[in-house]
Order: sequence, then structure tokens, then C-alpha cells
Amino acid sequence: NEAYKNAHAVKGSAANVGAQLLAEAAGSIEGACKDGNAAAALQFLNEAQSKFETFCVHFDAHLAQY
Repeated sequence: NEAYKNAHAVKGSAANVGAQLLAEAAGSIEGACKDGNAAAALQFLNEAQSKFETFCVHFDAHLAQY
């Protein structure tokens, strides 16, 4: 399943850069896909988008210090 693979990749990548909340949201998408629950996956996708936006704001602020 493409969505499952993408969620798994995002989960790992997010964890590698310290975006733990995004990694957790991606893990939830991964689990919903594994269970075949498209509605839950979509809900978690909306959550992941919000977590990504928050991470970007914090990351930009961190980079601005240098």
C-alpha cells in the first residue's frame, strides 16, 4: 500500500530530524493504513499536516539564530 509506505518513510524521517510529534502522527497514519481504516488515516493526515507546519515554524526560528 502506497500510503502505508509513505507514512512509514515520513515517520522515520521525522524521527531522524527530531520532529517527534510529526513522527507520531505519521505512525498513526501507518497504523490506520495497516488496519485498512481510510477515514482514520485521513484524520491523522490532517493532524500530521498541522504537526509539520508547527515543526517548520520552529525549525525556521532555530535556523534564524545562525
